[in-house]
Amino acid sequence: MAFFKKLRPQAANLMGPFAEQLLRQAQFPPSADTSLKVLDNACGAGTVTDKIMGSLTEEQKARLFLTCADISDMMIDGVKEHIAASGWKQVEAIKADAQDTKFPTSSFSHIFFSFGPMLLPDPFAGLRECYRILQPGGTLAFTTWQKVPWCEDFRAGLATNPEIPPLPEDSVLIKAYANTDEPWDNVTDVKAHFQMHGFEDIKVEAAWNTSRIDSIDAIREMIPYSLNKSIEKFWTKEQIEKYEKIAGDAAVDYVAKKYNGGPVLWDWTAIIATGKKPLA
Repeated sequence: MAFFKKLRPQAANLMGPFAEQLLRQAQFPPSADTSLKVLDNACGAGTVTDKIMGSLTEEQKARLFLTCADISDMMIDGVKEHIAASGWKQVEAIKADAQDTKFPTSSFSHIFFSFGPMLLPDPFAGLRECYRILQPGGTLAFTTWQKVPWCEDFRAGLATNPEIPPLPEDSVLIKAYANTDEPWDNVTDVKAHFQMHGFEDIKVEAAWNTSRIDSIDAIREMIPYSLNKSIEKFWTKEQIEKYEKIAGDAAVDYVAKKYNGGPVLWDWTAIIATGKKPLA
């Protein structure tokens, strides 16, 4: 739980601005006086849920039921604790696989899927599942990464020590989790994915944000869920055992030197996509 508590503010800093843009593009909350049955899919640390709850009036909250779902026990346990501490009676957290959630068909008026599709083994299975569990006329809104700036800096850091195995190029890293090869890092392809799965009223745009990380210690705290997660996909077990700690130190040292001890300013680019399930 200590790791989750460190992760939450990092996630809010790096992904929160994109979550705000995601809600705006999805036109959430809607102006209509209707019930809001919302899914924060692959919710992670709950960044989107925080933005949702912060965007609603008390009257709108009375019409809301929000489900946070993630496949990670750590994330769900942490989000449950955060829900309880926040006093949110209309929010629940449930363990679920985004590719096969087990939710009933046509359950949700809105599904938010923040930086989720490209992390699934089968991203299209995730899209099909979202379509299935959306109500007719419901909105799917998701984000994917186009540019992740730590990749370039950490790769350069590892390259300072020729003994450390290299970090693959961005075009490889961005597909590290999927077992399929379709691209998710450009507007044209993401729009085509939406169309192929039957959505309408599709809007796909690139968005930018510059994050500020004030301390090098915060960069070090990122290593387990950024660099380490990446090298697990490409290095052998022996390489991980021998070089994981050395690689993390090299990456942090490089960032510390490049940015003169902080703050670290990183430019991120995301794809923000929204679409609706047809009414009939």
